[in-house]
Amino acid sequence: HAHSAATALLLFEELAKTGTGASVTWAVRTGNRRPCVEVARDPLEERQRVVDRANELAQSPPDWLTVLRRSSVESYARREGGIEAVLPEGQGGVFDAVIAMTGWRPDLSFLSELALEISPSTEGAARLSRALAGVTDCLSVPRVEPRDLESGEPGFYLVGAKSYGRSRSFLLKDGNAQIASILETFPAA
Repeated sequence: HAHSAATALLLFEELAKTGTGASVTWAVRTGNRRPCVEVARDPLEERQRVVDRANELAQSPPDWLTVLRRSSVESYARREGGIEAVLPEGQGGVFDAVIAMTGWRPDLSFLSELALEISPSTEGAARLSRALAGVTDCLSVPRVEPRDLESGEPGFYLVGAKSYGRSRSFLLKDGNAQIASILETFPAA
């Protein structure tokens, strides 16, 4: 939904105000003039502020910002003085830095020898994915039970961001609540 990119763009806006001459090329996959997804009645006021400002910048880019719509990076190569990014239709160039904010994907490779039940849609814990089906607001995640965090491997739980996989509704407080619910199942020492 480009919310992370929106946050980064606002940091670059602050950098541009310092007069350093920094410039940004923002390649977005969408053709929308306002590329960041706006959440209706967003309960996170700061996210709404950031998304609104980033969309304003994309809609009417200042001198320091170039927005390339319906674009993506096809390849990278190290070049003297920077990184060459090749984009469709000859767009691109040599940049000092490239920041990829293309969505998060969990790395479960270190768990490859375990018999895990992974959700094909979220790439997180399958039982948790079913328990949270339909939850789109990160502030209204219901309490999950330890059985929702079971991985399919006896005595092994997926907690925190790994349990949510690609789902966007995870907050740190949810991970803490997950751990607390699992610990409650163990008898007091």
